Amino acid sequence: MTASVHAQTFPSQGAHMDSVEISLLTCSPGNEVWSLYGHSAIRIQDKSNGEDVAVNYGLFDYNQKNFIIRFIFGLTDYSVGIAPFPMFLTEYARQGRTVVQQRLNLSPEEKTYIIQAIAENCSPANRIYRYNYFYDNCTTRARDMLVNHLSGKVVYVGRTNLRCSYREMVHQWTENHRWARFGKDLLLGVKADVRNDFAARQFLPDSLR
Repeated sequence: MTASVHAQTFPSQGAHMDSVEISLLTCSPGNEVWSLYGHSAIRIQDKSNGEDVAVNYGLFDYNQKNFIIRFIFGLTDYSVGIAPFPMFLTEYARQGRTVVQQRLNLSPEEKTYIIQAIAENCSPANRIYRYNYFYDNCTTRARDMLVNHLSGKVVYVGRTNLRCSYREMVHQWTENHRWARFGKDLLLGVKADVRNDFAARQFLPDSLR
């Protein structure tokens, strides 16, 4: 959930997919209210021509009037943008935040589908979306762009029967930010105490990782 990356030209869809790598990026939390939970993005690297970009669903203008209140109440418009990966990495390094990369084992067809879908999503008509903290944020957008364009179906392994509530998950990331926790608890409502499955927990970047 970041604010300072600017959109750039998307890499060519005609690239030879054997030279293309697509990765999930998971960024550690920051100190601002919108960055307490970390951030997710997608890296697309074409080694044949040196193109290397980060696809970022966390762009917003924090200078807009009443931004914090709008953010808390889910009234903030976010957008997707593309930046050179070195610029993206430098921004997080400057903030003292780590970036974990997970390279995805994709077929050439899956890479093509993902790149085409992202290119369409980045068009002026599609790039802006209404942010929702639990159901439609920069992490769920990155996940859906990857998972929804695979040839097969993702099967989650591990402790898939472990269920916890949205409120419990939020508390994991606000332990040292008591005022942020207090404000969230007031606004989340009773639905935040419903137990959720593994997929629902992926609104948090570290859960998706």
